[in-house]
Order: sequence, then C-alpha cells, then structure tokens
Amino acid sequence: MNKITMAVAGDCIITMKMSVHSEPRFIGLMELFRSADAAFVNLETLFHDYETDAYPSAEPGGSFCRSDPALTQDLKWMGFDGVSTANNHSLDYMYGGLFRTISNLDEAGIKYAGTGKDLAAARRPAYVETAKGRVGFLAAASTFGSMGRAGPARGDLQGRPGLNPLRFEAVSGDRSMPHAGDFEGNLAAVREAARQADWVVFSLHCHEKLADDNARPAEFIETFAHACIDAGAHMVMAHGAHELRGIELRDGRPIFYSLGNFIYQNMTFERMPAEYYEKYGLDASAGTPADAFDARQEDHPAFKGEGAWKRWASVIPSMTFEDGRLRELRLVPIDLGRERPRSQRGRPAIAEAELGGKILTDLQRLSRPYGTEIEIKDGVGFVDL
Repeated sequence: MNKITMAVAGDCIITMKMSVHSEPRFIGLMELFRSADAAFVNLETLFHDYETDAYPSAEPGGSFCRSDPALTQDLKWMGFDGVSTANNHSLDYMYGGLFRTISNLDEAGIKYAGTGKDLAAARRPAYVETAKGRVGFLAAASTFGSMGRAGPARGDLQGRPGLNPLRFEAVSGDRSMPHAGDFEGNLAAVREAARQADWVVFSLHCHEKLADDNARPAEFIETFAHACIDAGAHMVMAHGAHELRGIELRDGRPIFYSLGNFIYQNMTFERMPAEYYEKYGLDASAGTPADAFDARQEDHPAFKGEGAWKRWASVIPSMTFEDGRLRELRLVPIDLGRERPRSQRGRPAIAEAELGGKILTDLQRLSRPYGTEIEIKDGVGFVDL
C-alpha cells in the first residue's frame, strides 16, 4: 500500500450523458480516470428533479446549476470515486437542492466532501477505499454567497446546512490572508484525515486572484495550500478560475492552483427562474432557456476576448505516488470543443497536437514562477521532479 495512482479534474458542469459517446480521444481520456486507483473532480452542479423543496436561490453562483440525477451514473461510468460539492453553486437551489444532491450521490455510491447538514459534516473528510490504500478526501470553498456557509451546531440548537468555508481577509493592497478560524478548522480536518488514511487530497474552489491577473491566485490561497501540504495532504487541487493556473511542488507534493474546466455544459440547463431572464432584459413570463443563453453568450468571457479559448482547454493530471511522495506527474491536455454547437460543446477529449502544445506551453509559463519545469514529450507534459 505504499504506491498509488490518482487522476483529478477541475470544474464539472455536466448536463448531458457522457456514456453514449465513443470517439477514441474521448474514450482515451476516460481511461485515465478508470485506470487510476482513485479519481476526483469538482462537481459544480446540483442533482435534483425540481422538487418542491428545491427553490431557486436569491443568491445563485451565477447560473442556476441543476442536472438530471441520472447523470450520477455517468460520473461512475467515467471512473470518478469522489466529488467536491463545495463551490459557489452549492446552494443554487437552497437547502432542498443541496440535500437532494447529497442523497443522489449517496444512492449512486459516489463519495462527496465539502457540504453537509452543519459545519462539522461539511468539513468532515470522506474516505475512498482502494486496493492501494485509503484516501481521505476533503473540500472547501473560498468563493460563495453569504447564505452558502455552513454553521456549527450547539448543544441546544442545530447547525446550518451549507458548504465548508475558507474565508479570507484583506491585509493591504493585493495582500490577503486566510480567516483564522477557517484556516485552523480546515487544517485540523487535514491532520485528522492524515491519521485515518494512507493518502490525503484537498479540493479548494477559489475564484480569487491577484489584481487583474486571473492567472495568479490570491495570496491567501497559496498560504493555505502550503499549510495543507505541511499538515499532511499529498495534493491540493484548486479550481474555480475556469482556466488553468500554475503548478507548484511543495515537499515533493503537487499544488494545482487551478485545474480549469473539465465538463463545461453551462448553457444547456433545462429551466431558469424568472430573475435569470430579467437579468438579460427578457420577458420573464415568455422567455425560454435558449433565449436566456443566447443573451448571456453575447458578453460571456468564454466567448469574448483573446483569452476566451482558455475556458475550453485544460489538462488532466495523472499521478503516481510512492512512499508518500510524488514519483510521476503526467499532464494530458484536453479540448472542450469551443467551436461546436451548444448541444455538443463542453464535452472533453484529449486535445489534438496543435492545441495540446498551446495548452502545455502556456502551463509551462504559468508554473515557472513556482520553480516548476514541465517537459513536453509526444503531446504530454511531464513535471520535472
């Protein structure tokens, strides 16, 4: 149990079945997760059937993210063992949507971390048992609406459902630091997982950046990621920026400051509440989802500007750990099909050579400030360990 392989991915907004597709570059990507001993992804949507307790929130994370509960089976088909549920969309459909999601993941046999009935449940590690050892999986978010944060229970009063927070405080200028209570609480959970499992993975959803540079995370993110590794985590996987950020190695263990998008089907939701139509100047009583998404696409950063391609391109890290240390880190570039029609866009596949080279070259640039060098061989990136 001193050697394990893992694969991880960034933001997963899935609204359509994956298991019906069979293109070689798509299936080849799925094999990366299926062949790993453990695989994890950030689930940035909710699984429910618009039940009466799944009310649209007054504080959504942007879109109102909801997917068919049957798609939990596609997550399993792809090979994922665990998902993070802590992000700015965790309460898009209030507590009902959150609890329905948890129930549907439980029914599918998929482990989740980052949300729960109160703060203790949201912060608690999930455990994935593999033939190569037990993996402790934890998740938190620094980006969320005010009502999203889980609250602690007392002896005389129940806690508040929600997500495990990592709040932060501005220091001066661009400088920031983690909220002391959230910082210590999350590190205590990491230390617990390190005592109860052979391997520990921490997932952090964070949009925050330095000034106007989306490529560099805010200072508190780096501070917290370093502390996670020091507390016993073997890997920190961050996401939320919707594009890649650099990779750092700390004590021989990887920190991915943003894994970008993995599945990006964010304009094929079946229903939207009235406020969503009003946001784009549409008639809330007569508009359709397609009307709303047409209006949204006009000014969406995924379609506007020179850097828009980055939202449709990412990498999948495939790792081998041995004796507690990283022995190999491969980076497989992926293409989410920006130029496809909306009905086909957002589904990943291994990138063709030209785009793959562009993705990996850009990631080389983003990682050098952390002292991380990436060699490109046959369309795959290999981190110099």
